[in-house]
This record gives sequence, structure tokens and C-alpha cells, in this order.
Amino acid sequence: MATDANQVGELGASIHEMFPTVPIQLIGSICLLYYLLGWSAIVSIVVMIALIPLNVIFASIFTKVYKRIMDAADDRIKLTSEVLENIKVLKYLAWDRKFCAQVDEKRRVEVAALRYRFLAFMVAFSVWRVLPLCTVVLSFLLYTTVEGRPLVPSVAFTALSLFGLLRVPLERLADLTSQIQQSRTSIERVDAFLQETETGKSEQLRNSVSTRQATPFIGFKQATFQWTDPSRSARPSFRLTDLAISFQTGITLIIGPTGSGKTSMLMALLGEMHQGRGSVHLPGGYAREHLNPNPETNLTESVAYCAQEAWLLNDTIRQNIVFGSSWDEHRYYAVLLCSALLADLAILPGGDQTLVGEKGMVLSGGQKQRISLARAMYSNSRYVLLDDCLSAVDSHTADHILQSLCESIMSTRTIIMVTNNESLCIPWSNQVVMMAEGRVTAQGSPSELADRGLI
Repeated sequence: MATDANQVGELGASIHEMFPTVPIQLIGSICLLYYLLGWSAIVSIVVMIALIPLNVIFASIFTKVYKRIMDAADDRIKLTSEVLENIKVLKYLAWDRKFCAQVDEKRRVEVAALRYRFLAFMVAFSVWRVLPLCTVVLSFLLYTTVEGRPLVPSVAFTALSLFGLLRVPLERLADLTSQIQQSRTSIERVDAFLQETETGKSEQLRNSVSTRQATPFIGFKQATFQWTDPSRSARPSFRLTDLAISFQTGITLIIGPTGSGKTSMLMALLGEMHQGRGSVHLPGGYAREHLNPNPETNLTESVAYCAQEAWLLNDTIRQNIVFGSSWDEHRYYAVLLCSALLADLAILPGGDQTLVGEKGMVLSGGQKQRISLARAMYSNSRYVLLDDCLSAVDSHTADHILQSLCESIMSTRTIIMVTNNESLCIPWSNQVVMMAEGRVTAQGSPSELADRGLI
């Protein structure tokens, strides 16, 4: 977006220079040359104008090359970003040379496209430097041989000056044509980005039960979801089928084998998947300032989401936890205790004022995940969605966090947790949803499922 938008912006900053300078120079030069050389000048000017389609040819070449350059740059930047984000893992596993070779290969493709572009530009520049000289020679040849008029210095040098003035607007016109073609490519790329498939999130969540009811419903009613939009793509994608779940206050576990659709269920609940039939209900959908906290619990009918991969601001630990909410010292230290962060803050040089760096680079994986969890705890959202947030912590810390989720400031909330550690989490849960291949195979309380021999 930055590169293509800048290309269009440069066109907007230079296109006004064509008016009225270029038309005045063209008309004035042609009139004066006709007055000076007669029809000999007109023939040369017609030849010069007839060669203008060369601009279109060169512009089309520049457009194709520019698209190749941008696509190659996109591939290189994407791969480079992935390498830099995972540089620690690559170093540990000694994969750095392999991935550096892949980055070099992407760069070679980009350099080849850049070389081709500059070669095409050099040819175009040479053509537009030689053609004006050829037209001058043709005019003087017609003036002396066909019309039989003497070429005196006053006529020759004046004509050379006028031809020089005529060449400038034609060269600028060629440059503008090239810029327009490149900007057209940029606009098409931006348009393709803006026309990407929407998830329909607003439409889905608009149909949710109003948050102003006493007991809002959160869950699914015979709902089906898939990742791709069936109206735009015939390619099959992962589906969630016949979801019928009502999430209650307390901890609801979503369990199942890898690839069964646990994370997809949270995404469907948040409106990030394409909905087929049925309905999904998620309280919220209003701006924070329009949500009134419950006077008893101080919670609002909104949702806090903790992703599987921790997302942190390049800011202090405290700001990552508070995250724009109003400051409450008692609540803040209760959250630090619940998320087992007090011991970590004691060994950090700046305590909770320690800067976490870009994407939390100064913290361990467990610390990043617990800070992300603490942010969800500190919020006053009544509904908390946790996507395997205990995967990076040890069993003792996970047990402490699960106990905290059942007590203190989390006891009155609806917590929907995806987990792969069933044996550790089930004893603390109120409801368990079992999934396999995008379907709910069983649901109920832990005791009910245990009686049926499912857990």
C-alpha cells in the first residue's frame, strides 16, 4: 500500500506541470517553425508526432516490468520478514544459510526485473534523443532540396532552437505517459487489495441478540461456516458444520485433535469466517463508550480475545496490560497475581516499566503469552476467548492460572478456552465441547462426559 499509493501520489504531484506549459510550447513552436521553414517543418513535425505511438509501446513495456518488480519485491519482503521474525529458531536449528539462499534467490529475481527496466529505459531515452536530430536533418533536407531555398545561419540556428523547444514537451509527454501507465498498475494493485473477500463480520454480528437484554445469548444455532466465500471461490476449504452450542458463565473448554476446528470455532464466533446457514450470537457490537458496566460486577457486554500467538505493543509491560483501559491499581495487581507475573517483574530491571521491544523480543514465550492473557483479564469484558494461551507455560504455572480463572476477578465471566492440555484443564472447567473434523462430537459438563466414557 505504501509503495503503490506513493506512485499514484507522485503522478498527482507532477501531472499539473503539463498544463498549460506543454500545449503552449507545442503550439508556439509549430507556428514559428511553419513561419520560418514553411511546409518542410510541418512534414518533420508530422513525422515526429507519428512516432508518438512509440511512447505507448515503451509505456506498456514499463508497465509489465514495473508489475514484475513490485511482485518480486513483495515476495522478497514477505520472506525477509518471516526470516527476521523467526531468526532465533533459524539460528538454533542452523537453517540460516538455507533461508538466506532463498532470500538471495528472491533478490536475484527482483534485480533481474530492475535490470530489464533500466535497459528498456535506456533504449527509450536513446530513441527520444536520436529522433529529434533526425527530424531536424529531414526538415533542412526538404527545405534545401525540395523547396530550393538557401539555409542561411539566421534560419538554421533559429530552427534548431525551435526544434529544441519542441522536443522538451514531447519528452515530457513521453515521461507522463510512462508515469500514467505505472500509476494505473499501482491503482489496479490497490484495487485488488481493497476488493479482497470480506468476511461479512458486521452482518453476522448485527444479528446477535442485543447486549441490552438481561441474559444475552452467546453461541451458535445450527450454524455452518467456512474460510472461503462460496460465492467467489469454488475451491473447497475447511468447514465447521452444524454448530449448536450455548456458552455459559464459567470456563468452557474446546478440545479435540489438531486440525479439528477448535481455533476456527473462536474465529467463527468473532465473525472472521464466512457464515452459511444458521446463526451466530456474540454480545457486543457497540463502541466502548456506549457500553455501560454492570454496577455489581463492573463488567460490560463486550469480548476480550487472547490469540494463540501473543500480540504485544512496543511499549512497557504495564501499558500492554492496561491497553487503554482506565487505571485501577487494585485490579492491576490482582491481574499480575492471577497471571503469575509478579516473579517475572521482580527480576526485570525496569519492573512493569520494562520496554518489551518489537513484538516482545526481550521476553520469553511464556512471559509474552501471560502478558497477553493479563490484558484480557484486566479488561472489563464479560466474555473472554482464549486460544490455547497456556501452551507456552509450565504445568505449575498453568495450574495457578486456571485456579485464578475460576476465582477472583474472573469468576463471573464467560471464558471460552481452546486447549490441547485436556488432563490439566478439564478439572477446572464447567463445560466441555469436543470437536473432530469441524463438527461437535459431544458437549456437556465434565462429569457427564466422564460418565459416557468420552474423557
